Amino acid sequence: MKSIITKMAMVVLAVVLITGGLMGCEKSTDVSNVPDVSNVKEPSGPGFEIGFIVNSSGGNNPPLNPIQYAVKSEFSTFDLCAVTLDFYYGLNSKVPIPGSDPDWDNFCYALYFSNKQNNEPPYTTVDDYRSINGLFYIKDISLADINSGKYSHSWTVLEPAPSGAIGGGAKLQFNFNHHETITIPKELFKNGNGSFFFYFAFVRVAKENTGYQVIFGSGLEIHYEYDIEEQTVKIKP
Repeated sequence: MKSIITKMAMVVLAVVLITGGLMGCEKSTDVSNVPDVSNVKEPSGPGFEIGFIVNSSGGNNPPLNPIQYAVKSEFSTFDLCAVTLDFYYGLNSKVPIPGSDPDWDNFCYALYFSNKQNNEPPYTTVDDYRSINGLFYIKDISLADINSGKYSHSWTVLEPAPSGAIGGGAKLQFNFNHHETITIPKELFKNGNGSFFFYFAFVRVAKENTGYQVIFGSGLEIHYEYDIEEQTVKIKP
């Protein structure tokens, strides 16, 4: 009986070690090593904010971009496996949602990461909008949530545009109704300096044939410095 109990305990321990290890971020190419989450470095460095304060192109109103983005964090340097940032985003209430189309029905909005800019062309037709080559799908946002105003933004004029100035703009601060904390996929980071994009895209579904149309605008570009030896990523505002 004692030997049976001992064997059962060893099996349980092995399962715990294996399943617990798979939850961590593998930083070794040696598959014989069980990942150790205790190796994940604590975030450090000064915090940053990107996209909250902008200069308008003219007058006291921002350009009528359909979507506005911002991001911030209390830290700037992270373990490769734990680059976690607070993302703020929302639609401009003065820019209408795209209207009806003979071939496509409005379906939802979706969030993506990419390490390249995806607004040329501004749309792509795919079989599955949640699995697009070169993009990391994050989540859907329903049209009902969009229409409720949950994902909208407003702005405050911090410094008015100079009186009589041609093309002079104001300093504006964006205020967002929604934000969320997201961990960046480690596959986005390449050795050395680089950047990745955060996208809020509009998705349509085909009325007759199968497939989706994903419409991209300009995304939020975030620059970084990746140290492959230290396995750390520094965000560069």
